[in-house]
Amino acid sequence: MWGSIGNTYSMGDMLVDDQVCGVCANHGFGIRCYGSLDGTCALNSTVAKAGDPACLYNLKIYLVGDVFATLDGCNKCLCTERGMQCTMKACSSAGFATPSKEPIYGECLYNGGWYRHQTQWLTRDGCNTCYCHSIGNYQGGYECTKSKCPCSAVNQPEITATCTCGSIGSTYKKGDILVDDQVCGVCLSYGFGIRCYGSVGTCALNGTVAKAGDPACMYNFKIYLVGEVFATLDGCNKCLCTENGMQCTMKACSSAGFTTPSDYGGECLYNNGYYKRHTQWMARDGCNTCYCHYIGSYQEAYECTTSTCPCNAVNQPEITG
Repeated sequence: MWGSIGNTYSMGDMLVDDQVCGVCANHGFGIRCYGSLDGTCALNSTVAKAGDPACLYNLKIYLVGDVFATLDGCNKCLCTERGMQCTMKACSSAGFATPSKEPIYGECLYNGGWYRHQTQWLTRDGCNTCYCHSIGNYQGGYECTKSKCPCSAVNQPEITATCTCGSIGSTYKKGDILVDDQVCGVCLSYGFGIRCYGSVGTCALNGTVAKAGDPACMYNFKIYLVGEVFATLDGCNKCLCTENGMQCTMKACSSAGFTTPSDYGGECLYNNGYYKRHTQWMARDGCNTCYCHYIGSYQEAYECTTSTCPCNAVNQPEITG
């Protein structure tokens, strides 16, 4: 036991323990701690602090901002304050594996179905992947990503897109971004209509592996494909483009924390508050950050990350650990 933290955990929360040796997680039935097995501190020589959020995958600890590859070999994850957020590509051209109801002893048993060694499947929550990585005497070992699923907003308008770069016969909800049918740029639904973005006169996605209808991300008018990692304008955060949109860290870059707005005297106007140039603040949804980055004729422009906020599961046990 590496020590306890006087924090309240919801199920799935993972925090650095009070000795900064390992992490403690709430599995819903209690707190369990993880660290090195040889008596040393797994987090030695890191910048971790007690109570910091962290991630655990394949028994390895990652801190906020760390990017790591999954065992299936074709996906990656970003550790954020909301836990790991991962891509969920099917590594095989045949798609995700389907389970066998008949036992395949020595291989992997998941949710009542058996999967062969070195196969990959979609989890039952629909927003994570698992991989069967080892063979056992009765059943093998598997590892699943643990991204928190985004909330599906209620009553969002759905639109079938027709874009200036080409048309896609896809149904969009607000915030969806898809590669257009000419693989030049992306089309984005604002909820009241579709708007397309790409290079003027040229194809922004030339030379990429993008396909029409692929999910994509856009930040500061630059297009990113699933699996790409990029830095935010504030200089201290990073994002991973996933099938569920960009997923970003949300560190306060200043030691004083996020900037609070003023009623007047700033350059960027956001949510009825003013912020000075080169300042950073928390978005009103509580899971994104914004940055005031350049001067305009009337007010400066700002850019916000657009991570999808995870759902707060109902009746999850909370434990002080």
